[in-house]
Parts: sequence; C-alpha cells; structure tokens
Amino acid sequence: MPLLLASWNVAGWETTLRYIREHYGSLEAYLDRHQIDILCLQEVKVTQQKLSAERVPAGRQHSLAAHSVPGWDSFWACSKKGFNGVTTFARKGLAVLGTATPFRDESFDSEARCLRTDHGAFVIFNVYAHSTGEDPDGSKLERKLAFLEALSARVAAARAEGKQVVLC
Repeated sequence: MPLLLASWNVAGWETTLRYIREHYGSLEAYLDRHQIDILCLQEVKVTQQKLSAERVPAGRQHSLAAHSVPGWDSFWACSKKGFNGVTTFARKGLAVLGTATPFRDESFDSEARCLRTDHGAFVIFNVYAHSTGEDPDGSKLERKLAFLEALSARVAAARAEGKQVVLC
C-alpha cells in the first residue's frame, strides 16, 4: 500500500496552523485534502508547557505530549526554550511507537532536533539539523557534525534491527 509522506519546515507551528485553518478550516481537512498519510514538521518552536496549556484532549502518548486530531496520532519533540522542535502526524494505525529521545544522549535529545517514529517495517527519523550560520570559532559546525555522526549511528542501529529507514 503506497503512503504519502510529506516533510515541511514550518519555521513556527502556530503561524502555520493559523494559515492552515484560514485556508482549509482545520488541520484534519488539510491532511485529507492533500491525501497525506504521514506529516513530518521541523522547527515547530513549541514548548512542552505551551503544548500542555492548549488543553487539547490527549491522543496516544508515547512519552510525548500529543495533540488530538481525529483519525491521527501525533508525536512531539519539544524544546525547553521554544526553539527547534519536530513533530510527526501519522494516520491512526500507521505508527507503532514514537520517541523524542532517539539518541539516548541528553546532550542531543534535549535539543528536540530528532524524533523517531516506528511504523512496523520502517522507521522515520524526523530531523531539524543545526544551523552553522555565523560561526567564527567553528563550534557550531563541530556541534552539527557531532549531531550528524550520532544520527548516522542511530540510523545504522535501526537498519541492524531490520528496519527500512526514512530520513526527513
């Protein structure tokens, strides 16, 4: 069965969601209109506190806060400061498990730059990589390369488990 997976750097989920609601009525209508089965969002910029304060009924939770969209599961990696953050929406029944701590390393997991969702035969790593922008001392580049090396190791581990891997 073919699946449509979309990946979108939203540069702020609140503004994007407002736009979707203005033009489609709801996130559910947007996803249905475009026949999306799995939506991976990067740079959502949502904190756990903001997500919890929304008072949206909880959906399935896999150590992550979940917004409820009828017929969908959502998985969130929220940063403490409201930067970065990734989210994956999957039609109900397509995701088995999700984790916002795929590295099992606090120094990487605390930045909310990677979310791993398991879909049975395959896993998705939804990633928002570091910017190197202005980097006079090279520390941003060094951090990014360390992150990518750790990500590569997690991808290799998933493949060693017999999983196909999708990297967004």
